[in-house]
Amino acid sequence: MLGIAIDAPLQGRTWIRTLLLSLLVGGAVVAQTEDDDLWAEDVRAAQAALARGDLRRSAQIYDDVLLDFEEAGPGDERPSDEAILACRLGLGAIDVRKGRYDRFLDGFAELDESARGDHRLRALYATALERRGRDLEAESVWRGLIEQRPEDLMLRVRLAELMQDHARVDDAERLFDEVKNATLGSDPSAESLMAKARAYHASGAPSGVQQANVYAQRALRADESYWPAQVLYARIRFEVYGEWANADSAEAEVQEVLEAHGDLEEALLLAFESRRSNLILDPSKTESYLRRVLELNPNSVPGLVERAGLTIDDRRFPDAASILDDALEVDAGSVPALSMRAAVAHLLGESEEEAAFRARADAAQPGTIDPDRVLGQKLAAVYRFADAAVAFQRALDVKADDVESLEGLARSLLYTGRAEEAVALLERAKEIQPGFFDPWRKNFLTLQELIETEYQRIEQDGFVFFVHEDDVGVLQRYLIPYQIEAREALGEKYGFIPQEPVRVEILKTWADFSVRTIGFTGFTALGACFGPMITLVSPADNVLRQNDFMWTATVWHEYAHVLALDLSNQRVPRFFTEGCSVHEEGAKNPAWERGMERDLFDAWANDEIPPVRLMNRLFRGSRLLFGYYLGGQLVDFIEERYGFAKVTEMLRLWGEDKTTSQVFETAFDMSTREFDRKFRAYVEGQIGDLVMRPRWSERRITQARARVAADPGNIEEQLILAQAAVQRGVAVDAAPHLREIVTRDEQNTGALILRGDLARERGRPTEAIDFYRRAFELGADDFDARIDCGRLLLAEENIEGAIEHWEAAKNCWPTCTDQGSSPELLLAQLYRNRDRREDALRELRAFCARSARAYQPRLQLAEFARERGDEREERQLLEECVAIDPFDRVRHERLAELAEAAGELETARLELEVAMAVVPEIDRAYLGASPDQRPSADSPEFRESQARLALRIADLAKRLGDMEGERRALERAVGESPDSDAGRAAAARLR
Repeated sequence: MLGIAIDAPLQGRTWIRTLLLSLLVGGAVVAQTEDDDLWAEDVRAAQAALARGDLRRSAQIYDDVLLDFEEAGPGDERPSDEAILACRLGLGAIDVRKGRYDRFLDGFAELDESARGDHRLRALYATALERRGRDLEAESVWRGLIEQRPEDLMLRVRLAELMQDHARVDDAERLFDEVKNATLGSDPSAESLMAKARAYHASGAPSGVQQANVYAQRALRADESYWPAQVLYARIRFEVYGEWANADSAEAEVQEVLEAHGDLEEALLLAFESRRSNLILDPSKTESYLRRVLELNPNSVPGLVERAGLTIDDRRFPDAASILDDALEVDAGSVPALSMRAAVAHLLGESEEEAAFRARADAAQPGTIDPDRVLGQKLAAVYRFADAAVAFQRALDVKADDVESLEGLARSLLYTGRAEEAVALLERAKEIQPGFFDPWRKNFLTLQELIETEYQRIEQDGFVFFVHEDDVGVLQRYLIPYQIEAREALGEKYGFIPQEPVRVEILKTWADFSVRTIGFTGFTALGACFGPMITLVSPADNVLRQNDFMWTATVWHEYAHVLALDLSNQRVPRFFTEGCSVHEEGAKNPAWERGMERDLFDAWANDEIPPVRLMNRLFRGSRLLFGYYLGGQLVDFIEERYGFAKVTEMLRLWGEDKTTSQVFETAFDMSTREFDRKFRAYVEGQIGDLVMRPRWSERRITQARARVAADPGNIEEQLILAQAAVQRGVAVDAAPHLREIVTRDEQNTGALILRGDLARERGRPTEAIDFYRRAFELGADDFDARIDCGRLLLAEENIEGAIEHWEAAKNCWPTCTDQGSSPELLLAQLYRNRDRREDALRELRAFCARSARAYQPRLQLAEFARERGDEREERQLLEECVAIDPFDRVRHERLAELAEAAGELETARLELEVAMAVVPEIDRAYLGASPDQRPSADSPEFRESQARLALRIADLAKRLGDMEGERRALERAVGESPDSDAGRAAAARLR
């Protein structure tokens, strides 16, 4: 039960109201009597099938009954008139549900006058007319039905909604009031209760949402199978609480409807809309609802509009225009379709076309702000936030209390670095919707207050930094200078320095970063850039530190976005701007690897390298991280083949509003298809040295199944199916495929390796080793098999055997940086356990040279260097550790010692100051410890250690001739621990 108290005007979304249609009439109920014939039973079976969503079965039964009626001769028994009417209603409902509007309308016209007069058929007829944009005709039908059946409240609601869609507010409100004021009697039907619910919900009075909720639930109590009431209830939940992935979400309600009644357009669209509002939810599942809408009804105008919106987000503007043109063929007066089409025209730079579509939208719904609001949403979706802000403001100039536009403008201001201005807009939205819980709005306001109270603002060298007060002592020494270095180095490379300061927010926790970036917790990135604004996770976040992510690479990556977005006027597609940033990581430091060579190998083997025209799709599903990596490969290829100047040329071409196809054709004088061919050849070269088995995709498995069905002797495809079964943990499914292979080729090396895998999983190591060795002796090789065979041999104390296979594994994957299966790290551990220090050092150095993410291996190397007295190598390794985690007090103290030994006194002083800023709560030494396992920052022990560091800083300041710095450090020592040895020594020096 919802508990909402709403007293201000709710912003209606007219295009949504058209989706809240009552259940399309499934047929007149054929009552059961003692004289029932087979046809009556058939009709009831068809109605039951229709109610559960089995449209094919239902239509088949209806058609059979009608065929019997048509083929009956004079005097033959035939279906009753009631049964025939039920069949026509049922088939008509199926036609409308599947978008076959014209077929139904044509069939209706062919009926005799008495049949056309049935009120249920006429209601279906009016619905089909609306779906085809023939609203004046539909209005006439609704009026006639109201005269015919004045007691039917739903007819008034349908007419009122149609009027509301055309901005005939007074007429609509009059009809809604008639419904709200109507007396229902002692035993109202679910449909009459639903009519009241819709009247309250759609009339424009937000206080009516509470009443709409009450009546929707009463309708469900009257008939628990009446799904329109459950869909409305789900919509109210979404409007009041938003979508925040809880068990009572709108999607959960909708799922119950879909399970009981099959795919319903209204329900599927609501599930899509609610999930889409929460960016943390799996995009592929979100889009699956929309896909089901269009599979059910290819002529669904709302579905086509949503599909076009996603296509715009991919920057495939001409394709989006084509989809919307199809929608307007169905309903030429659809305001959502016209508004989206105007937005596409704007994005394509077609000003005359944009004006024409806007005029058509205004003619259909005078005074509508939809064209500006939709334009703002789509400009924001392609990161043109400054332009989006202008569009949202135009909408608000017409309708100042439009909540969607207020929140859209607030988001756009946030992402252009004007977060403080966004607060007033969101507070205004809260005033308009008291009692409504908007997760994004609440999260934004809560975090903004935190930033204003606990973060320090630092303006420096073209940036405005916001840093948490706990982190500032460390990040001022490390992250901020590194951000400035990125500005200088990348600015020179791209030939561009932004004129306005870039806002950089370094959020204390990953949760806060996620909320600031997408409005919800759970976003797994490390940084985000919106043009003039960058958000970063602080390196102090404990989850981040446990995964050894590199803040240095993130800083470099995000600033490259600033340049790519600015040079392209915010028009660069995501695959290319991410590609530029990933490319710049490798250009700065080849060891800033992403460890995704295997993913590239898999994509190649599965033939799933998308063409550049569709590459943006990678960013709306589970392959998002691969999208980053593949974009980087693309830019690497362009620089290697054509020079980096070509990259900046392409960015500027996008800035001229050229499409992706036009950019590639202009820059390379070739079609995107030809470019794709050259890029695929490059990718093949990148993975040419890898010797391993691919991880097979569902699509490739489906292909293999089809090929094996056609030719069971196709050993290659049989092997793919066997490997896929083992990879998915269903080894039993591999057996029939292995039998087919072994029957035809007992020495098949792929089968031998797979049999080794199966024996290993079943706990038969000797058998597994034998299978692996037989395959290797026959000339086969495989990275995973080598690693696994080495582990089995090591378990049997066959040291030389393990070394042999892990050395061979290096040749299978020469650049492996997976810390869980790296041959170098396995060998280093083996050698270290057997006191073969130099061998262990060799392997660790080889791995660390390839991967900057290896924190623990670097610490081990640093310890070895310290034992050898190699201070230069030790210092370099510790600095590389700090590039992963700068909140490590002990490392900074040691770096200070090394700097001092090298005569770099100022550097030594800075390192000690950083060490003092690392309090136990953020010290890596206590990473993963509970609060009672680490000392308090106020404990005497910690305060004494602070005093000792301050005294050392004072000594360095004195040697540097900085008397004021010495005095401040001595005062700090006394203030930290006056009764300690360091405190007393400092006090004596001050005296």
